[in-house]
Amino acid sequence: MFSKNKRAMELSINFLVVLILAIAVFGYGLYFSFTFFAKANDLKSKTNGDLEAQMEKVLCENSEKVCLGIDKKEVAKGKYVIFGAKVINVNGQGPLDFKIDVTPLYYIDVAGMRNDNTNFPLEVVYQQQYLNIKDNDYKNIPIAVQASNSALRGATYVYDVKIQYKKSLSDDDGGYVDYDSYGHRIYAKII
Repeated sequence: MFSKNKRAMELSINFLVVLILAIAVFGYGLYFSFTFFAKANDLKSKTNGDLEAQMEKVLCENSEKVCLGIDKKEVAKGKYVIFGAKVINVNGQGPLDFKIDVTPLYYIDVAGMRNDNTNFPLEVVYQQQYLNIKDNDYKNIPIAVQASNSALRGATYVYDVKIQYKKSLSDDDGGYVDYDSYGHRIYAKII
């Protein structure tokens, strides 16, 4: 009779050990699930603008003089998108005055045909006065492109972005020259 009680006691101890392990595993599973879904909600709460800004930051972490980050964006009629240009003063001449010039080049219609008509139904807004950037410093310049309701849906409008600097701060004649030799362009596709 004593051996039956001993077996029963071993069985109940084994059951308690398994039960405690199951509760611990279940608890860790709940903790992991809550942590996972909390991180997913944090990521979901970030807007597309936040993600684009982070992508542009990563794309422009190198030492190029001028970086446009994401140069192709879609814009709905009546809405706007913002492109970012990062300008780094690495000329070694001290602080310099920079200016940006954004001009329409051409657009590609829905059929894929290039059209050189530069009377675009889009408005481009950017800082047109000069920017003073210290030596080995940088500035981020936003370029907003707004599509009017008359823009062609499916067309891609192409703009030339030119960054220039004044050779000398004592120059009053407006002697701006190209800062780099690359042709920078932005592309706005109407959706």
